[in-house]
Amino acid sequence: SLPLPPASLPLFPPLAKQVGCLVHEILCACLPFEAEDKLLASALILWADIVQFPDHLSPECHNFIAQCLIKDPAARPSAEQLLQHPWIVRHM
Repeated sequence: SLPLPPASLPLFPPLAKQVGCLVHEILCACLPFEAEDKLLASALILWADIVQFPDHLSPECHNFIAQCLIKDPAARPSAEQLLQHPWIVRHM
């Protein structure tokens, strides 16, 4: 059996990126950092920012996805903060 991480370890911020990618994929029918070349896709995931969103997404949705995809995991919103995001609150 694997040891459990300490209770103080923030488990959600790294998952926020996965949530952002999933929301983007569902709403846009593509991954946010999609490329045919695997090396390029890896570089985009690590270094690129989404600078343009499809027109059918609201500015609140853009902001939600952008918050989830902040590069620094420590700077990403917590689960509680994401659940209070205006885009989520509006659609709950």
